[in-house]
Amino acid sequence: MGHAKSAITKITNRAKKNIPGSSYTRSHGYRHSIAFICLNNKYVYISCDDDSNRVLVRAAKDEKDFTGGQNHFAELGSGKYEFDKVLKLINELIKKETSC
Repeated sequence: MGHAKSAITKITNRAKKNIPGSSYTRSHGYRHSIAFICLNNKYVYISCDDDSNRVLVRAAKDEKDFTGGQNHFAELGSGKYEFDKVLKLINELIKKETSC
């Protein structure tokens, strides 16, 4: 499993566990993975490349919105702390955005 696929899988699994009522969709390409996390019709888009240790996180209108809101980047290491920072950012965005 590539770095991006592993990171997106970990992030979405932790989001599902730590954001009650949320759901997600994931898509994995050759060297790139994305996901949308949804809670009460509020979406957050997450993107990661195999070549980067950064995760892009931003608000989205729906699961087809790939241009979305303001870009936020989180450094992603191998430790739990880095994943917790990404989850905190997702939580902030999903609670801040208004429903579609």
